[in-house]
Amino acid sequence: MSRSRHARDEYAQNTLALGLGYERPGAPALFDAAVTNALVAIVAHEWPGEEVEPGRRGHMLSARGLLTLIDEKVRGDVELSDAVRRVARNVGLLRKTVTELAPARHGSGGWAFVHPDAVEALRDLNQHPALLVLDMFEGDEREAQDLARDADARAFAESYLTLLSEDEVARRVANLDDALPFDPTERAASFDPQECDVCGQEALVVSSIDPHGVGVGVGTCFVCGYHRGEAAATLEARHRIYLDDELGSESSSG
Repeated sequence: MSRSRHARDEYAQNTLALGLGYERPGAPALFDAAVTNALVAIVAHEWPGEEVEPGRRGHMLSARGLLTLIDEKVRGDVELSDAVRRVARNVGLLRKTVTELAPARHGSGGWAFVHPDAVEALRDLNQHPALLVLDMFEGDEREAQDLARDADARAFAESYLTLLSEDEVARRVANLDDALPFDPTERAASFDPQECDVCGQEALVVSSIDPHGVGVGVGTCFVCGYHRGEAAATLEARHRIYLDDELGSESSSG
């Protein structure tokens, strides 16, 4: 999967999940991810290579960096497509929203409500030919709902984790066996615990793996309580497949 296609898919999935509630826990993170991935796809389409952060191979510019780049192109002496001019109309609103939501995303308080006008501007990015993807994804409402529930689960687990002392985290990690099958035969047939996306401990008790067979677990963390659902596991599996494809392409070209 190409970088642009991956960014396009991430834009669609995060935008649809956001549509289920602008005040929901995790909404600022969904908005930022949607904007960033949309702009990565658009910039890669219009000015290939400029979506990458200078000096950091493989790292994309942030949403603010991409918005600044587009703004500079519009103000500069370069020929622009009509599609870019349409995107440029919303640069100011998108930058203002990303800036206002940043404190909430990083756990330092701030404004956590995504204004409907900002969501409308986000959806309008879909008119650029690098995207044109929302209609295709809107049919899969169940996946969008699952991803929205995952955003809620992450927000709850992140909040709960702040209540746990380092000693309590260590105690739960040490007692992980309590959450695994007692019977040796069952234990041998079960999945190994995986690293939790929220607390970073290898304490995610896995009940099944992603449908692509990559090995991303669906399950619940014994430490912080985060539950990774099938939609989140599927999204992570697709991302890993994309990274493997990218590395394979680099090896072939090298």
